[in-house]
Amino acid sequence: SDETMPMPSQYLPPKEANLFKSLTRFHEKKQYKKALRSCDDILRVNKEHGETWAMKGLTCNFLEKKEEAYKYVRMGIKYNIMSPICWHVYGLLYRSDGNYKEAKKCYLNAMKRDKTNLHILRDLSLLQIQLRDLPGYLITRKALLALKHSRAESWYSFCMAWELLGHYDEAIDVMNAYEEIIERSEKMKVGDVAPTFETSERKLYIGRLYEEGGRIKEAIEYLKNSEKQIVDKHGLKIILAKLYLKDNDREAAKETYRSLINTNPENRDFHIGLQQAYQLGSGMDELNDEQIAELEKIYEDLRKEFPRCSALKTIPLRFLKPGDNFQRELDNYLQPALRKGIPSLFATLRYFYNISPEKTKIIGDTVQKYYESLKSSERFPGDEGDLLEPPTSILWTILFLAQHYDQIGETQKALDLIDEAIAHTPTVVDIYAFRAEIYKNAGALQKAADAMDECRELDLADRYLNTQTTIYLMHADRVEQADKTIELFTRDADGNCVSLSEMQCVYYEQNAADSYLRTKEYGKSLKKSLSIASHFDDFIEDQFDFHSYCLRKLTLRAYRDLLTMEDRIYSHDNYYNAVCVIVRNYLALYDRPIEEKKNEEERFAGLEGKELTKAKNKWKKEQRKKEAEEQKKKADKERERAKRKKQGGDEDPDGELLEEIEDPLAEAAKFALSLEKWCSDRLDTHLLCFEVFYKKKKYLRSLRSIKKALEMDPSNPIAHNQLIQLALIDASELNEQIRPVFEEERNKITNGASADALNEEYANKYKGYLNRISVARGKITISNENKQAMKEEIFKIDDSATREECVCVLNLVQKLYTQEDVKAFKAKAHEKFPFVSAFE
Repeated sequence: SDETMPMPSQYLPPKEANLFKSLTRFHEKKQYKKALRSCDDILRVNKEHGETWAMKGLTCNFLEKKEEAYKYVRMGIKYNIMSPICWHVYGLLYRSDGNYKEAKKCYLNAMKRDKTNLHILRDLSLLQIQLRDLPGYLITRKALLALKHSRAESWYSFCMAWELLGHYDEAIDVMNAYEEIIERSEKMKVGDVAPTFETSERKLYIGRLYEEGGRIKEAIEYLKNSEKQIVDKHGLKIILAKLYLKDNDREAAKETYRSLINTNPENRDFHIGLQQAYQLGSGMDELNDEQIAELEKIYEDLRKEFPRCSALKTIPLRFLKPGDNFQRELDNYLQPALRKGIPSLFATLRYFYNISPEKTKIIGDTVQKYYESLKSSERFPGDEGDLLEPPTSILWTILFLAQHYDQIGETQKALDLIDEAIAHTPTVVDIYAFRAEIYKNAGALQKAADAMDECRELDLADRYLNTQTTIYLMHADRVEQADKTIELFTRDADGNCVSLSEMQCVYYEQNAADSYLRTKEYGKSLKKSLSIASHFDDFIEDQFDFHSYCLRKLTLRAYRDLLTMEDRIYSHDNYYNAVCVIVRNYLALYDRPIEEKKNEEERFAGLEGKELTKAKNKWKKEQRKKEAEEQKKKADKERERAKRKKQGGDEDPDGELLEEIEDPLAEAAKFALSLEKWCSDRLDTHLLCFEVFYKKKKYLRSLRSIKKALEMDPSNPIAHNQLIQLALIDASELNEQIRPVFEEERNKITNGASADALNEEYANKYKGYLNRISVARGKITISNENKQAMKEEIFKIDDSATREECVCVLNLVQKLYTQEDVKAFKAKAHEKFPFVSAFE
């Protein structure tokens, strides 16, 4: 037909046609200069040959000449818009730049012009799965299966397309059809066929498809019938045990979990499964006497089989009620562990401090008795043997007791015990680490950092201690010292420092970002937090190579788990924490001019007449001098930046350009929307979104945020203050189209009540310390004239107030009152919490 005939301008003489064919070979051998010369030779003969222009563009792309590459490829499409090669190359260019949406459009255009090209179809399918265009992926994979039905990869990818769309029955049908083909080919082979990894993985994957489709009995039957062909016997047992529980087959589940515990008695998941098989559930804190007796018998039998297993000693402590049996089991667990000197012993029992005050008291009293007995007789209580305990027993008892007192808030007792431990054995590194942790838990961040640094110096080759010291130093806002500390372990073979950002060292960047935000170095904080956010974009980007690799290597279940993980990667804690810091930085940059104006007003408060004029003139003179110095610094930095750019380094290492952004609220809104999309199950997301959109005067969005926040926690003090702000919005200032919607939705939340009435209702309903402060803050929000009247209310510290709550109130005092008032509040808080650095 006319459509398939080449256009006259696209004809090449035989010599040039052969030269064009050699272009692919040059690319494969990375001989790009030869390829470029060949393109120029062809274009001298036919300057309108579109496919040659496209290949010239592709060659330029390999030579990092991006602008020329796009220019030449577009010329290729201009001269030959019907060529699949031109569109394919155009797609390759976009794909190399990570612009997958545009690349997909180009591949679709290429496919329209060549529906059976395997390369185009395969590349298109990779883009579709990367962009999660699942219906398109299904169509492309079906076409690939029709063209290459002999390849296992074609069947697996078509099956996975159905699975990702949630059509599990169709996915199972595809795999069953492929299994029939495999079985027919295996029947033709002579002798027994040994099970292979491919067969094993396929069988386990089909079992998972049955499970996802809710066909549990069929999944069990299929896996049991395929047992001989499955290589991973242990993995099969775990899967079957879970399936038995889902199928309510308790006896089979008990038997399988007992078998699994025999292989690894320390695996707590197996113990939870066993308890579920006995219909006890995983919550072991509220069992009746009959259930406890049954569990005791199970674990008594298990302990006879595995007398040295740690999990079998700690699990009974969870379900036993406080009493003689609990005391016996506790003694059986603690005494051998204290003799051995296990540093993590307290961590295994910390769970009880959060959920059971009775068990917490028993643990504390027991270890106190050990301490007294070891001190007086060098034996544990009730031990009447001839042998004395080794000196290390009392050392680890002292350390356990110190951690106990730290956990219940008796900091001074804990520190006294640490001093005693140091006097006993001054060379044990763990003592100094525990001391640093006690200071940290008490809020003494500077002392904690010093203590941890002292601990690190005892063993300079220990990477863990170096890492912990770095974190403690950043908590104390000593980032420069932290950088020097971590540099000791971040040098390559040539002694050069490796960038922690390039290493995606998130814990370091997050702590540094938090520290810079606290010290109001917003540019540096943004630099670190934006770097973390970019890592998550890299994680999404990095999955691209796995789409073909995993199907080729047949790691089907792992690949499916990867896709699930990537789909929710932005809801990860690290991304959430980084974006919260980003939003707070941009909000602080937006508020900075307002803060500076407030500071100016405070500077001249109480001055009148000549004194005021004199003070203003002096201040203006200082400002002019300051501006001149800043201009000089700015010029120096510009020169330094240009120099760095020339050398190929980071031209803005301290984030100064980020700090000079024109519209910080627009950037804050962009990241706030990302939080709203991916982290909507967290309260702080909605509180931050309210603040951003309230300042942007996007009141309908603010209303939506506060509505969700109040649904999650109606007692939250910040949410209450935001509700007061919402109630005070003058609806008459809003757009006529928005006003009725806003008023209707606001009335649903406030029930038509005024800000004063809402504040009064909240005060009557919630009586906590921060709730009381929130009510006082609400009165100031309603009328700034209430600020002095509420001062006494805000400065009063309740007996029930925690250290964290007092730090929150200190931040409020710093916003509302003068430096003298801040000092007065710090003094009051210091009396209650003498160790806290923030109150010094």
